[in-house]
Amino acid sequence: MTYKFPIDSKAVRRKMWTKVVQSGKDNTSRERKYNKFGAPVDLKADTPKKSPNEIEKAELVTVFASFLAIGLAQRGPDRGGRLSARGHGLTNVSRQYPTRVDEKGRLKVPAEFKRVLDEKYGQQFYITSFDGKVAQVYPFEEWERIEQKLAGLSTFNPTKKKFLDRTNYWGQQVEMDGQGRLLMPQLLRESAQIKGEVAVTGQLTYLEVRNLEQYRREIEENKFTPEDEKTLDELGI
Repeated sequence: MTYKFPIDSKAVRRKMWTKVVQSGKDNTSRERKYNKFGAPVDLKADTPKKSPNEIEKAELVTVFASFLAIGLAQRGPDRGGRLSARGHGLTNVSRQYPTRVDEKGRLKVPAEFKRVLDEKYGQQFYITSFDGKVAQVYPFEEWERIEQKLAGLSTFNPTKKKFLDRTNYWGQQVEMDGQGRLLMPQLLRESAQIKGEVAVTGQLTYLEVRNLEQYRREIEENKFTPEDEKTLDELGI
């Protein structure tokens, strides 16, 4: 014997529709954001739109961030597993190398850095500065990489123009002589007081040169702050 149970089709459809509507409300409530008064906030309105100038500035920051990433990728660990200037980079994080600039303005490149330069680069360098206080010594191959990155930005980009104005004003292409010396540009030498005893430090893809006494004063005056200590603690240093 077959039994038939009466089914209210309208009630079933109404129940199913109620579930669909309720599901949509739940999803909307999860996606929505509310202010302190309980009113819904349009999430799209919270996202600020960047102007073309801001976008290009962000691109310029990316240019220099990429140099850091390239330098880190090229550096190799020493026998103790630590990153060292004796790998493929120009940085030795454990110390700086004092050297001299003679009366003719020629910088004697420290032997530790010269060895890496001889292995990895040619004899041409571009010496410049961003502020006239510290000299940056780029192997010419590394400087060409910077120029290629900058070429991708608009000619009218104000940050690009400032960068090029400064590096062109202080800059000069030089060649290392047979005794491992580089002639520092006269304008930069006078502005940064690069003479006599100087400090040379490695910065991944270039060297920094500064007056040794001024360098010491900067370290003494620019003391660690609680914020600096917090940052190092978060990094586990």
